[in-house]
Amino acid sequence: MRPGVPAAALAGVGTGTRRREVGCAALLAVACFVTGRVGTELASLSVVSTIWPAAGVALAGMFLLGVKAWPGVALGGFLDVMSNGVSAPVALGVAAGQTLAPVVAVRALQAAGFDDRLARLTDMLALVMIGGFASNVITATIGTSLLFSIDSFPAGDWPLAWFVWWVGDVIGVLTVAPVSSSSAAPFPSCSSSSPSRCGPRSAAMLAPRPPSTPS
Repeated sequence: MRPGVPAAALAGVGTGTRRREVGCAALLAVACFVTGRVGTELASLSVVSTIWPAAGVALAGMFLLGVKAWPGVALGGFLDVMSNGVSAPVALGVAAGQTLAPVVAVRALQAAGFDDRLARLTDMLALVMIGGFASNVITATIGTSLLFSIDSFPAGDWPLAWFVWWVGDVIGVLTVAPVSSSSAAPFPSCSSSSPSRCGPRSAAMLAPRPPSTPS
């Protein structure tokens, strides 16, 4: 405990932080569900869509809030898949894939020193290659495999379904994630409190300002 700081005050701060994190995760769940419904309306093969904006929302949300916000992505994805009449076990599996992909992407982007301002060519390439191409192999593989297991499409359509799913997620990430990140900048109450879990811009916002010197 810090000297001179009452335990009750520290407990209150912790409770407030937890409530804020839960509230932000709930908002992320709503955003993933709503954008998931938009993607479903654009589906061209079963429930496989050629553009999946929820993938971009999930990636931006986890990048800004930290991977601890994964329950919001999982809940939003689960409810969206369930609303298509899919069984709960399959919906859980699809939602798990939709959650795992942005978690992997965020960790890899952080390791690569990604800056969500996209001011450098390396940041743009990282978003495309890691956030778009690589991580969404996870969702496409898990999702189409589970849908195939319940005969959502013929066996001969699996390669096409996989490709359409992957392309839809990639487009969703590359079109929605940059906009979502910049739009959330004015709302620091829903950004991660740990600079190590944020992008460089968020870390800079959270860093203490140096004391002003008298002129």
